[in-house]
Amino acid sequence: MEESKYIVYHYCDLNAFLNIMYSKKFWLSDVKKSNDDDEGKYLLKKLQAYIDVANLADNNIKREWIEKAHQFVADYIGKKDQRMFIPKGYNYEGLLEIQKELKKNLEQDEVLDFNLEEVELTKEQLEQEKNCWKMLEEERRDFGNNLNPGDIYKTDKFDTPIYTICFSGNGDLLSQWRGYAKDGTGVSIGFKTKYLEKWKSAIFNKKINLIARFDKVNYVDYDMEYLLQLKSRNLINYAKEILGETNEEMILLGKLAVEQELDEIAEKSIFYKNELFQEEDEYRLIYCDSMRCKEGKFIHNLNGRKQIQNSIKDFKLSEMKYRVGSEGIVSYFELSFEPIADEIIGEIILGPKCKMTTAEVEFLLSSWGYNCLGNNTYDQRSIYIHHSDLSYR
Repeated sequence: MEESKYIVYHYCDLNAFLNIMYSKKFWLSDVKKSNDDDEGKYLLKKLQAYIDVANLADNNIKREWIEKAHQFVADYIGKKDQRMFIPKGYNYEGLLEIQKELKKNLEQDEVLDFNLEEVELTKEQLEQEKNCWKMLEEERRDFGNNLNPGDIYKTDKFDTPIYTICFSGNGDLLSQWRGYAKDGTGVSIGFKTKYLEKWKSAIFNKKINLIARFDKVNYVDYDMEYLLQLKSRNLINYAKEILGETNEEMILLGKLAVEQELDEIAEKSIFYKNELFQEEDEYRLIYCDSMRCKEGKFIHNLNGRKQIQNSIKDFKLSEMKYRVGSEGIVSYFELSFEPIADEIIGEIILGPKCKMTTAEVEFLLSSWGYNCLGNNTYDQRSIYIHHSDLSYR
């Protein structure tokens, strides 16, 4: 964080301004629902180039390892996933056993090639699994003929949301007025960084990764060069091991290790953007929820969220909410700054095409409890309200 940045600015139209100031809440929206396809993926895409550089630097690296490493990254940021269809009342392991039983007892031309290892089963287990498969076939009639229990099918990949609200270090920038304040008719609200910096906490363990953070967006990635080089070499090594491995359990462990490597890059990527956006001088306040899709279930960790909430006293995070937007039905969080509402806002700039007067804004905010004037007209104002210096019509 630059020490000189005392205030950062959130540009918005007048409707959003009313909602923020009246409710004393931010809306944290999924950053990956923005118009920029690279949001949250910038460093991951840069990683692809570093994989090729590692290939050029070492003649002993095989082409198939490079292609597999590229596939790791592409699958991680891809749009499709593969899952097994498991009817209610059954689990993944049990369904695998049933499939293995089928493979052993049916004619080869009647069976899909599941590529599963053979297992030894008792006579009682065989009979039980035959009965289970019969039940599955009967249950299939309830959901149609498109899927058989255990079929592998493609579905849209679940992309863990990262919720954010964005600010700029410049409160009177023409491109920001045009893009985010309804063509200059809105306002920019100046928030003091010393309070935004209090929104910071992290909880890590094997099952959850919760992040609450406020920081500046980086437009150059030279400080990430070492990490990208390291991760590219690691991915190539994992590709070598996985391609040379025949044990399914070891292959699965390798894939989990690959996912952890890419998770670290994805976490950092949210604060990196292409240098073409440098004029925005962007800052982000983010919350990364622990919701994940694992083995066909969406998992929340409410205890982890409570720990974050207990460690950050000046903000209050809502439960997950939903709204209808241009992208469909999207999730978001409300983050209340009511405990510090009298201190956190330092400035409000009226856009170059905004028709409101400063007196009208002062009257409006005063009616909601903000101290705009002090005890008399000669007191120090807590919020500096003024017009843009830009001439734009």
